[in-house]
Amino acid sequence: MDITTGDTAVPFIRSTPPDKTVHQTFPQLTFTRFFAAFLVIIFHYGITPRQVIPFNWFNQTTFFTQAGGVAVHYFFVLSGFVMMTAYRNRDVSTGAFARSRLLRIYPAYFAAIVLAILIRIIPGDALVTVFDHPNWLTAKHLFRNIWHSFQGLPSFLIGMLTCELGRQYQHQHQEIQSWLPLAMALLGLTVVCILLFVTPVNGMLLAPLFGLIAWGIAYDTTAFSRFLSLPALVILGELSYGIYIFQSPVCSAIDLWTGLFDVSHSETVNFYLFVVILFTVAWLSFRYFELPVQRWGHKRWR
Repeated sequence: MDITTGDTAVPFIRSTPPDKTVHQTFPQLTFTRFFAAFLVIIFHYGITPRQVIPFNWFNQTTFFTQAGGVAVHYFFVLSGFVMMTAYRNRDVSTGAFARSRLLRIYPAYFAAIVLAILIRIIPGDALVTVFDHPNWLTAKHLFRNIWHSFQGLPSFLIGMLTCELGRQYQHQHQEIQSWLPLAMALLGLTVVCILLFVTPVNGMLLAPLFGLIAWGIAYDTTAFSRFLSLPALVILGELSYGIYIFQSPVCSAIDLWTGLFDVSHSETVNFYLFVVILFTVAWLSFRYFELPVQRWGHKRWR
C-alpha cells in the first residue's frame, strides 16, 4: 500500500482468482474525498449567517448544514472500503498497519498544532484554536472523548462490507454492463441529495448509500471515471485531509495576521480568498512535510 500517495491509491482487485490477483489503483475515488472535505469547509465558513455566493442561493438549513456533517461519514465509509481492498489478501502485522496509519495521519496534525502555536504566543489560546474550533472528529476522537470514535465505526464497517460484496458480485458477474456501476453511484448520490434537501437525516443512516457511491465509482470504467482520475483532481483529493485539518488554524492566522475579515470585502470574496490560502497551506504541508516524513518513516521501518 502506497501510503505516501493517499488512502485511495491502494491495490484494487479486479475480478480475478486469488492466485492471479491483479493489483490496480482507483484514483477516481481520491477526488471524492476533496468534494466531501469542501462540503465541510462550506458548512463551517460559507453558510448562514454569512452570505456567500452561490451557497446562499439554496435552502442552507436543510442541505449545506447537513451535508457538512454527513460528509464525515463518507470519509469513514471510504476508509473502510479502501482498507478492505488494500489489506484483504495481505499478510500485514498489527505493528506495520499501525505505523502506516500513524504516518498518514499525524504529520499534518502535528503541522497544524505548530501553526496554531505560532499564531498565538499564549499556548492555551493556541490549543483552544486547534482542539475546540471547529469540533474536529479527529482531535475529539483522540484527545477529548474516546467514545465519539465509535460513532464512525458502523460507517467504516459498512465501507468494508460494501467492498467485499462488490468484489463477490464482480466475481459472479464477470461481464458487468459498463454503465451499471456509474448508474448505481448516481442513484445513490441522487437519493442522498434529495434526503439532505427535504428532511433532517443522520449521517450514519446514509452510510449504505455512501457505500454504493464508492462501489460505483471504483468499478466505473467510463469517461467519467477517467475524468476523475485526471492528475489535477487527484492532487486535490490528496490534499483533502490537510484541508480538513488546517481549516481552523489557517482561518485564525488570516484573521490575526492580516485582518482580512475586517476589510470591507464582500463575504463571498473573503470566503474564496480563505479557500485559496487554505489550499496553498495544505499543499505546502503535503509536499514539503507530510510526504518527506512518510517516506522517511516507511524507509526507516521497512
